[in-house]
This record gives sequence, structure tokens and C-alpha cells, in this order.
Amino acid sequence: MTTTIVLPKAFPTTFAPFKRGRHIVTGFSVTEKWRTTTALPLVAAPHNHTLLLSTQDLTRKQRKLFGPSQTAQWLLRNDEFTTQTLASLQNDGNPKYMLMRWPEAVSVTVAQKLFRRWDRLCLAGVQFPAAEVQRSSTPALHLGLWALSSSSPHYTADTLQKQICDPVKRGKVIGKMDKLGALVKKEVIPHLIRLMAEYAPEQTRVQNLIHEKVQGYLQSVITARPAMYFGPLFYTMAVKEGSSEKVHIDWNDSMQKYAIVFCVGDYTGADFCVPQLDVRVPFPPRAAMAVQTRLLAHCATVVGSGRRLVFTCFTDCTLLEQVLKGRDWAHL
Repeated sequence: MTTTIVLPKAFPTTFAPFKRGRHIVTGFSVTEKWRTTTALPLVAAPHNHTLLLSTQDLTRKQRKLFGPSQTAQWLLRNDEFTTQTLASLQNDGNPKYMLMRWPEAVSVTVAQKLFRRWDRLCLAGVQFPAAEVQRSSTPALHLGLWALSSSSPHYTADTLQKQICDPVKRGKVIGKMDKLGALVKKEVIPHLIRLMAEYAPEQTRVQNLIHEKVQGYLQSVITARPAMYFGPLFYTMAVKEGSSEKVHIDWNDSMQKYAIVFCVGDYTGADFCVPQLDVRVPFPPRAAMAVQTRLLAHCATVVGSGRRLVFTCFTDCTLLEQVLKGRDWAHL
């Protein structure tokens, strides 16, 4: 069963595509009089329904900001883009929905295996980065590859675990990490690919273009650790226990792509909150969600009870831009 809701809200442009900064979210929460997360009304859709959530269409003024089919004007103005790339962007456009939620996207058996492999990774001594205080009090591992602060894509620091000096211990940690990644690749990603092909086909062409370019450039690196390569659906997977309880924007995500989130555990609470749209969406265990995380300020309510393991899967904006500009990494 599917519930489709068009909210009586204008298409949000508050944070897109030119404004950036952590203080902006806090400022708008005051000026726009956003409700607190617990005061946000729950969306009127059963937990076991597929939920498709959208807003009103763009206004004429907003279309000037986003361009044809919601393509950001900064992309259209840039003469580094090829004619083929611009045609793909203008035909494919931005995501159709603000948010999509699918129930039971992960099986009970796979959910249990994910938690076991996570626990083994933690027990092996994986090193976490510091928590990103603007979004959560608990840290997340960013696994896979991205191109942030770089002229080319590369595996993340969390993936490489170079801060572990003992090579034996590092090898053990990497082995446990790869087993977790391999399970996601085998048992979760294929179903997510099918869902996205059905509900967001406009994402496919650019998605496959990134996959082709990255594979060609990083073939030897990917071959060495294939479990950490998640393309073509996404390239980075943030994994953490708990919830991101502070309202934030994922500034490093792309305006042209969804982030995909799935959660496992025996938890209660942790509803997904979008104060811009004045809505709170239940996010039960084993559900998956696709969200415009660069456009929408969001967070989760606190976990009421139990354990919650959340996987946030995305393609960073720098990698997308480098591919669309036709960056030839081989000459770097």
C-alpha cells in the first residue's frame, strides 16, 4: 500500500543552492518559528505503507533559482559542463519527492546480522572520529569513498583506519569492517536499487555516469577492498548507533540526489523530523527512507528505548560536481 501526500507547503529554497553555514539553520528556526521536534505533527500515513511526501510546485521565482527541471542555476552557468551532461541534468531534474519511506526494506535476519557485525567491528577496536556536534552527541563512521576537500575521489579516513598503529589490530578492524560492508552490498543495496529505480528513475543516468568514471579511475583501489565500494547507488555510508537529534543540513550532500537511510534494531522513538515542512515521520526498525538532505533541515527525536543502528548513504556534492564537469582524474 502507498500513501502519497502533497503538503500545503511551498517548495523550500531556504538553504539552496547558495547559502551555507551551520548558523543559518539556527537562525531560520527562530525567524520561521519552527516547532520543536516533539511538537511537530505526525504524518498521516500507516507505518506499513510506502510514503511519498512532496510539497507544492516551484513558483516562477524559484524556477529561476533552480533552472529547468529544478536544476540549480550555478550548474547551468558553468561552462565546464559538457552539452551531454547539461542535457542529462535538464532531462532528469531533481528528485520528485521531498521524502520517500519504505517499510520493511531490510529483512529480520539481515537486520540481526548487521547488528552482530557492527558489534564485532566495535569490539575489534575500530577508531571513531569526534562527534559532529552540530548534529549529534554521538560519532559516526564514514565508510566508502568521497571527494571532499580533494581533487579526486578516495577512500575515507574512517575506512583506512590509519590511526591504528598496530598493523595486526588494524588488519583485524578492517576485516570486520569489510564484512559489514559486504553484508550491506549483498543483502540491502540490491533491494534499495530496485526501489530507487521504481520511485526515482530520474536519478539513474547521472548515477551510472558517476559509477563509470569512479570505477575507471579507482579500479585497483576498489579491487583491493571491494566491500567498501557501494556504487552506483551511493559512495559513502555513515554508520552510527543512536540518532542525530539536532536539526541540521547535510551540507556535503548533493542538491541533485537523495540520501538513503535505513535503520535496524529494537528501538522505539527516533521519528524523522522536518521542521521546514512542519512534519514528523515515524521511522520504524527495518524501514528505509530517501530524503533530500541538502535541501531539508532535519533531525530525529531521541531513541526512547532499545538499540538503533542507522546507515546514511549518500554521494557527496564534490564527487558529483567533478564527474559532471568531466574531470580527468588520471592526469592529476
